[in-house]
Amino acid sequence: MRNVLAPTLAMLLATAALIVVACDTVRAPAPAPAPAPATAPTSATATVQNADAGQVVPLGPLRDRIAYDSPTVTPGSGTRGGSGISGRGGAGGGGAMQVAVPVRLRGGGEVDAEYRFLFLTERGEPVGQPASWQPARLTGRATHLTGQTTERRATRWRVELRPAR
Repeated sequence: MRNVLAPTLAMLLATAALIVVACDTVRAPAPAPAPAPATAPTSATATVQNADAGQVVPLGPLRDRIAYDSPTVTPGSGTRGGSGISGRGGAGGGGAMQVAVPVRLRGGGEVDAEYRFLFLTERGEPVGQPASWQPARLTGRATHLTGQTTERRATRWRVELRPAR
């Protein structure tokens, strides 16, 4: 009987080995997921450069909470530079450059913030003194932050936002 079991047992072990090898559960890695779409140009999660040679720079805890839309940049002439909130008695008048940036707070709520505009030459050098920090209450609805300069050398701008102090 031993003579009959040995070949049968050998045949069963060989079949089992083939089944284990043929049913390999290791699979090729799944294809990499498609890259996530780029953040919309109106979302600011850090310093964000836009096509109008300007930057919106949320600082500190505002870094991940600010969204903005396309700025309006217009040349002009006349009054001394400054900044203000559009529609609330802002600086008004003209300047070598005027900028209005609609910003809003993502995620709801309200935040008292401050902002200032800096104007720069083509090479990124500051033109004149930075404007003083101006108050702004940011909500889920757009608030237009405005700034202007009479310096004709200014070709770029930057607006910085921080929590109110």
